[in-house]
Amino acid sequence: MIGIGYVPIYLGDYVYPSWAEAIGWIIASSSVAMIPLWMVVEYFTSSEGDTFVKRVQSLIKPTDDWGPALEQFRTGRYALKASSNKIELQEKNQPLMSVDM
Repeated sequence: MIGIGYVPIYLGDYVYPSWAEAIGWIIASSSVAMIPLWMVVEYFTSSEGDTFVKRVQSLIKPTDDWGPALEQFRTGRYALKASSNKIELQEKNQPLMSVDM
């Protein structure tokens, strides 16, 4: 438990005020809270499926264009998969671009 053995933050003889410690906890927890918050946002906005399990499965699988950025390394299991609404383009010495049709 967090409250067991709690000692306020101090430096030498100076004990930091509780409001400063609260600001520190807010800053620290705000970055951690973004992970589940963004998961909820993605679940309701861009997941596919009718059931809870299907929607979560659609969120945790990689996209069709996931993999190495350079075409020369996109072989075997990392080869681009054909998509019905996208055409993958790569011009010479240019990064891979995705064009929606």
